[in-house]
Amino acid sequence: SRKPPPPLPGGFRLGKRLYFLGLSQTLESGDRVVHGARGEVTGPASGALAGQGLALLFKGNRHSVEFRLSQLRRKPAPPLPGGYRVGEKLFHNGRSQKFESGD
Repeated sequence: SRKPPPPLPGGFRLGKRLYFLGLSQTLESGDRVVHGARGEVTGPASGALAGQGLALLFKGNRHSVEFRLSQLRRKPAPPLPGGYRVGEKLFHNGRSQKFESGD
């Protein structure tokens, strides 16, 4: 086509590096996304997120993952309260509780 592609949501460009602020998760593909990780914009999100998000590729992953713009930021995530780090192992030392869900 002779027309340039439409701009990406949020005014971002391909190759821009952004930080993920959502919950860490392992995807069905085996790829992982981790809170605070930096990924590279590979294109616009599609489907239900079309016009509202971007696809990012993270180091070590084989596939791009799509996110809402609200889950991304230009700067690294702020530190967690108490000086904790993502992925750090913690122990609960309070009283046991049972939730309505049974957990």
